[in-house]
Amino acid sequence: MLPKSKWDGLVKTVAEVARISESSREQVDESFLKMLHHILLETHIEQGKMTCLNRNHVYSIKDGIPNMSLSEDEV
Repeated sequence: MLPKSKWDGLVKTVAEVARISESSREQVDESFLKMLHHILLETHIEQGKMTCLNRNHVYSIKDGIPNMSLSEDEV
């Protein structure tokens, strides 16, 4: 289970991506669960970055593959 703060953020993200209305955000129905499934399991990042929340280290993503190599001073 997700802590409430992370659930709220996930719901907000799904709402923004799927453009659902404010009133729909409170309802967890089948269409919302389908959108949630799509965001969590079917979304692929081709280019970008991801950040480790513990160390604030930024990893680049290129062609869908994150480069998670660390330099010697980061190990």
